Amino acid sequence: MTDRSITELFFDRDEEALAVCVKQYGRMLRALAVRIIGPNAADEAVNDAYLAAWNSIPPQKPQSMLSYLSMLTRRCAIDILKHDNRKKRGGDVFMLSLEELGECIPADSAEAEFDGALLKESVNGFLGTLSEKTRVVFMQRYFWSMSCSEIAELNGMKTSAVKMQLARTRERLRRHLEEEGFTV
Repeated sequence: MTDRSITELFFDRDEEALAVCVKQYGRMLRALAVRIIGPNAADEAVNDAYLAAWNSIPPQKPQSMLSYLSMLTRRCAIDILKHDNRKKRGGDVFMLSLEELGECIPADSAEAEFDGALLKESVNGFLGTLSEKTRVVFMQRYFWSMSCSEIAELNGMKTSAVKMQLARTRERLRRHLEEEGFTV
């Protein structure tokens, strides 16, 4: 079923929309959640994402249902991870990737929250300047929360090459954001 058809089901408030999403995207969304919070809470994150989609479509009208559901799953998984980390549990790979990005993304503050849309636009612009291979590696690490060894295997690279490429890309991102006026 096409994304447009699924969106129409959501707009019609037809529960079949959720069943189709589970069938078409469930495994990918669960894999994303597992990478962030592990297998025990992954189903909870995915189910929370489906609920968030149900509550946000309409008025939202996503062009790519997979991208939209991935974004929602990631947010829900991060919320669960934050809750769990307050209790000192899990999330090692994801937390490590966040620490790596912490070197080049501005810290949370009221001002940073206000500038969030500008930051998002700037990061998206930066990603558009990267080669496809570099962008894929960056997204696999920082969006899909894959380990460096997984990325290396998927892309026919050595783990050390992946680490070096990510370090160089983070440095380029840091410089890009500083040029755009963000305090890093």
